[in-house]
Amino acid sequence: MVYLLVFGLATGISYAFGFVLVVAGMRLSGIVVTTAVIGLSMILPILFSVIVWNEEPNLWQTLGILIALVALPLLSGTTKATQDCGCVTFSERRSGSFGHEGI
Repeated sequence: MVYLLVFGLATGISYAFGFVLVVAGMRLSGIVVTTAVIGLSMILPILFSVIVWNEEPNLWQTLGILIALVALPLLSGTTKATQDCGCVTFSERRSGSFGHEGI
């Protein structure tokens, strides 16, 4: 019975820590990249099953994993359009480095 209490406590602490990491990730790189990383978290159990249990993903599963891994750096990059638009990013707004008062 004690192990259930310890397991529940560990689960609650890891959930709270995960939430703190999600918020920190959103502040650091924005919601798009953070959400993509959360979506890609399914790759870890897949890699675990490939390494530990010698599972073999089929062609479509392998292509899906590769496309997801290629998409992540593309989502985190900036384009000329986002650089030239004069848009204020969240980190600039938070730090007040954008030079406009009251925004």
